[in-house]
Amino acid sequence: CTFSFPFLSNLLQAKYPEFTFEGEIGLANLLKEAGLVASTSEANRMVQQGAVKIDGEKVEDAKLVITASTAVYQVGK
Repeated sequence: CTFSFPFLSNLLQAKYPEFTFEGEIGLANLLKEAGLVASTSEANRMVQQGAVKIDGEKVEDAKLVITASTAVYQVGK
């Protein structure tokens, strides 16, 4: 038996917009380009404050380089 939840899928897409890139990108640039922060400086501050998570895990390295993959990025406490 297969269940389909198109309404739920639409809600998740609205709450978690998709950002696509190829290769590698610095975390601060990714957050800025994805529209999660206004600037790379703000991204770095948010990492220092412990307000950035990737797949629910707090990020402590502001210089982290991200390789293209599927993940959920969160900014804010």
